[in-house]
Amino acid sequence: MEHLPLVLILAVGAGFGLAGLYQAYRRSARQRDIPAAARRAGLDYRAEDRFNCTAIAFPLFRAGKGRTVENVMWRPAAGTEDGGEPVRVFDYGYYDEYHDKNGQVHQRWHYFTCALVNHNGSWPQLRVTREGLLDKAEHVLGGGDIDFESEEFNRMFAVDCADRRFASALIDPQMMEILLKTGGTISLETMGRFLLLSSDPLDPPVMPRLLAMAEDVLAHVPPAVWELYPKLPEGAGTEIFPISDDSSGLGRPDLVPFGDTPSLVHPDEGWDPTPGVDHDLDGHTVKPVREDPWRDQPSA
Repeated sequence: MEHLPLVLILAVGAGFGLAGLYQAYRRSARQRDIPAAARRAGLDYRAEDRFNCTAIAFPLFRAGKGRTVENVMWRPAAGTEDGGEPVRVFDYGYYDEYHDKNGQVHQRWHYFTCALVNHNGSWPQLRVTREGLLDKAEHVLGGGDIDFESEEFNRMFAVDCADRRFASALIDPQMMEILLKTGGTISLETMGRFLLLSSDPLDPPVMPRLLAMAEDVLAHVPPAVWELYPKLPEGAGTEIFPISDDSSGLGRPDLVPFGDTPSLVHPDEGWDPTPGVDHDLDGHTVKPVREDPWRDQPSA
């Protein structure tokens, strides 16, 4: 009996070791299967993020202490085969930290599959998340939990948007039906000219379906949205993150993608995210000042 604690310690240690090996095996199998899934769907693939997807300041991409993007599938958006803004689906993860009873700091990772598409509109920020996924007090966009006429939709989703007019225009009965068919497994966010869908990690063959759903959502945007929030002038701000052949996978060396406060920093020689374009995210003409429209605050 006196050796029982040691036996338990060894058993627990072995359990953690096996769990680690299993996670490593699953990761290896996933990275092996994703390129084939991308080819079958007619998508390009790269293990690293060449588009700096998290540079767009969605709340999901600002969560935690650090984050990573990998396993990116992409193709040019419809009608932009000349190299315009690509549509993509990818694995995303962020970690937060916690202290155990001994004061040791540990990382807790949260993983998602995300699809990101560009509609070249000028939309307010909006979040549609599974009801209960976020605490009611954490509606960071300032709109609270907006209710709609469909009780089924209200039970399944929480909608947060400071601009209730936009939320009402976008979430019409047809859009509700599209989201209800997911069973609450998909979250939707808008910001500027980008639409983001996210879910729990999807199996490689299913990842392209999330991208197809994002494009289907755009195809069913109600006309009232475009009347209230017109598209930007053709080509305005659409060449933000060009594909790079940089072997590091980072198309933007000025991006600091990991660490406590990921941020965009400008090198001494200057960097203009939208060269030759004089419109902000809302389509308004702006003076040619040195600023970064993807962050909450202008760069110094």
